[in-house]
Amino acid sequence: MVAVVALLKHLLLFGMPRAALPIAAISLWGLNAGLRFGQMAYNNLAGPQDGEDATVKRFYSDETKKSVTAFKIHILVKRGREVGPGDYYYLSFNDMGLRRRWQAHPFVVSWWDDSMNASCLDFLVEPQAGITADLISKKCIRGVTLDGPYGKDIHLQDYETVILVARGIGIVGVLPYVRHMIYRRSSTSKNLEEYRRGLITRKIDLYWDMEDNSQQDWLEEWIKALKGRDAEKLILTFTCFYPSKKSKPPPILQESGKPPDEHWRFVYEKEALPIINDLMLKRIARSPGKTKVVVCGAASFSKDIRTYVIDAMDSYSDIEFAEVEYQPRGSHGYNIHSRVGSLKTDMDMEMGVTDEMPRQKQLLTKSNPGRTLGPSKARPTGSRNTTTRMKTVPEEEEEEEEEVSDVSSSAGAGVAGREFV
Repeated sequence: MVAVVALLKHLLLFGMPRAALPIAAISLWGLNAGLRFGQMAYNNLAGPQDGEDATVKRFYSDETKKSVTAFKIHILVKRGREVGPGDYYYLSFNDMGLRRRWQAHPFVVSWWDDSMNASCLDFLVEPQAGITADLISKKCIRGVTLDGPYGKDIHLQDYETVILVARGIGIVGVLPYVRHMIYRRSSTSKNLEEYRRGLITRKIDLYWDMEDNSQQDWLEEWIKALKGRDAEKLILTFTCFYPSKKSKPPPILQESGKPPDEHWRFVYEKEALPIINDLMLKRIARSPGKTKVVVCGAASFSKDIRTYVIDAMDSYSDIEFAEVEYQPRGSHGYNIHSRVGSLKTDMDMEMGVTDEMPRQKQLLTKSNPGRTLGPSKARPTGSRNTTTRMKTVPEEEEEEEEEVSDVSSSAGAGVAGREFV
């Protein structure tokens, strides 16, 4: 503010004609800032709810509970708000010391209770240095201020087929789109008839390549909620890849005790990318209309998926590719008994910035849209002779872990996987 006043005083010395444009720009900036703070005051200072209080739930890598792989911030907001996929908020925590109180940190909305009037917001966060390391020790936070929402919706509801691919914490970037479309399709309220009508998506394929088996705990509640919403198996196919064999049963098996079907697949596979590529090609070949492939993961993972899609564009038309705004760094766990030595800025850590990423992909700004590759002009040449088969085997705790072999042949036999049963 001092700099703005000094600038105005300096410009007025040269007369109004020269100062007109800078004054207009400063006025627009001031109006935008005033509207923003007014919205924050309306949403945070008063309302029918008793919030904003936040609870923190930690997820551990094993039973020793020494390493936190992620944590969930559950916030009860004071005023209901409309939430959409791709939304993120800047959060300020008022009871974490004077320095933290005046900082705002961006977090992606992972889940919410009601799209049209949400009273609860969930943020799944991978701990890094900075504010996230301090939040690990908290169980309840008094006084949370939300600034937002920001972000860009990539409008997946405009495509007949949607393929979402994520690795590790990258699931945070794509899960809101799955939730949004499934809840939109399954809504039965007459008041939301127009809301349902705008969705043309027929099939959603979600592939999640986990970096550690313990990551399945992150989505346990949400997977069950999605399965309940799509109980008739009309739209969603979910495939989860486990990097190692020894693990507790997947969330759906824990709930029902029945083996998963083709719509809910849980596969042992250290190298999931070849299988993901085969499954994507199979879906693209048999799907009418437009297809959109969306990826969220570390830079190298996103690059591999992008390459697969570009190759597919040579044979199939009406394919588009996009990356969501959120760009994760990859999950390594955070030891709660130690502090990370090398610190970066809080925004870099929360939004998953790494030095190896191109600069234009590092910064998550309020106006930066997701990257998109347009549809190919090539004509479809039919289905490639590529199929994927996954062998079902019983889980045996004492059996030694075996490598999954590549059984691809010149006829395109595909890649073998293993499923939990």
